[in-house]
Amino acid sequence: ITPMPRRRRATCPNCGQALDLIWRVETDSGNIRSEWIRSWTGDPKWNPFLTASGRVPSERGDQLFILGKATDDRNAVALRKVTRAIYFLISHIHNIGNLGQHQRAATKGQIDLGFMAANCFAAIQLAEQLTFALKVAATNK
Repeated sequence: ITPMPRRRRATCPNCGQALDLIWRVETDSGNIRSEWIRSWTGDPKWNPFLTASGRVPSERGDQLFILGKATDDRNAVALRKVTRAIYFLISHIHNIGNLGQHQRAATKGQIDLGFMAANCFAAIQLAEQLTFALKVAATNK
């Protein structure tokens, strides 16, 4: 195995498609489930839905925030199929993508072949977890 040439930019899998799949399963046509909103309105820290529309926000970071709260085991309303492990994998991949997009002098040289290989394994595991969760979702309809 040879290291990547310095002139090539490191890229990372995009978690956007995974989030889109999750919202298709976990929301009602893109609308945040009313039981989630009810369970979080008692405490402003647990109510990330600050928009009146009740729809999943378009910003991926906001979506990850909601998914993190929804998969937290302290949440009174469980998700239909998505697990906390799926949230952590998506969050990890999203953060790595941010690192690749916002490279500064402080991060130069930190993204090497081993680093990218580890992230590819995270993407493979995310695909496996989502495949299982969505297969279970399809069989329970």
